[in-house]
Amino acid sequence: MTPEEMRHEQRAGPRALVFGCLFGIVFWAVVLFGVLIVSTKADHKACSHPVLSVPRTVTIRSDVPNPQAWRNAIATWNAQGSGMRFVEVDSAASMADVYIISSARYSNGSTWVRMPCGRTDSVVYAGTDVDLDYWAAHELGHTVGLADHITHGTDPSRYINPKYCPEGYSGVMSYCTPRWQWWGPDDRYMLWWWF
Repeated sequence: MTPEEMRHEQRAGPRALVFGCLFGIVFWAVVLFGVLIVSTKADHKACSHPVLSVPRTVTIRSDVPNPQAWRNAIATWNAQGSGMRFVEVDSAASMADVYIISSARYSNGSTWVRMPCGRTDSVVYAGTDVDLDYWAAHELGHTVGLADHITHGTDPSRYINPKYCPEGYSGVMSYCTPRWQWWGPDDRYMLWWWF
């Protein structure tokens, strides 16, 4: 081995060590970033479900209180530019992914959603207990498996895997966020990841 080859070989060892360390740092930074993204994504889901078809077909039954509120909510979701879209279908024409029915016969007029945990269909029981012009878009979020973000001190037994607010999220699924702050950066981020 010539002296030049020996000098080159002596420099190769430290160089390989430096490149190996840099590669390790970059690798673990990517892994950590991926874990943070996945855990942030999971914070918005109430439960897992099969892949949902898009657009989500919605039937609004004729006895539902304030049917226009649901049509406005569908338009609001569709205007967000995410992959999640809703389209109203005639209840007599076909099966739907989401049924919006009056809760008068089922739950004393309260509004709630049978969420799609393990299923692809949902039922929204629309009542007179909340302002549907305000909350219909929130309730549609449950039909795709999104969780409530409730205030501390609220009984969590009425919810499926609730999150607490504000804890880093201000948007349509939060009881702590005024409507004028819905569809901001947190919702765009959530929709970008999930849909």
